[in-house]
Amino acid sequence: MKKIQFWSLLIGLVLGSFACVACGDDDDDNKNNSTNTNRMTAEELIGNWYLVDENSSDKVCIDVIQVLTKENLVFTMMQARAKNNWNINENVDQYTKAMTYTFDGKHIKLSEGNMEADITKEGDKYMVQRYNGNQAVGTKIELFKIQRIDEAAQAFALMVASKQM
Repeated sequence: MKKIQFWSLLIGLVLGSFACVACGDDDDDNKNNSTNTNRMTAEELIGNWYLVDENSSDKVCIDVIQVLTKENLVFTMMQARAKNNWNINENVDQYTKAMTYTFDGKHIKLSEGNMEADITKEGDKYMVQRYNGNQAVGTKIELFKIQRIDEAAQAFALMVASKQM
C-alpha cells in the first residue's frame, strides 16, 4: 500500500510540474506590441490638431493645437454660446496662447495651468484623456489631425450654423 501511495505521489508531482512549466509564459506577444503601438513619437505629434470640447444645446467649443516643435505649441480655444444667439462674428470667445510642453510618448503636459492629457492611438483614431492633477476629467475625446488650421475653423462654423437653424 505504501508503494502505491509513493508511486501515486511521484506521478502526481511529475504531472504537476509539467502543468507549471507549460503555464510559465502565457503572455500574448500581440498584447505587448499593441501597448507600444498606442504610444506616439514626438515627431508624430508635430502638426495641427483639433478636438471638439463641447457640442451641446448651450455651447460649442473647439480646441485647436498647433504643435510647432518638440517643445512649443500654440493653443487656441473657439467657443460660441446659445445665450449669445450663437453669433459667430461678434460673440465668439477666442483664446490663443503660445506655450511650451513636455511629451513622453503618451502623456503631454502644457506649461500653462494644470493642462495635462494622455494621447493614445486606438486603431486609426487619436484619443485624448484630460487630467486635472492625477484626476481624469470627463471621457476620452477624439483628436483630429488636420492639414490647415482653417479646417478646424470650418468645423466650428458648421457646428455653430447647425445650432442657428
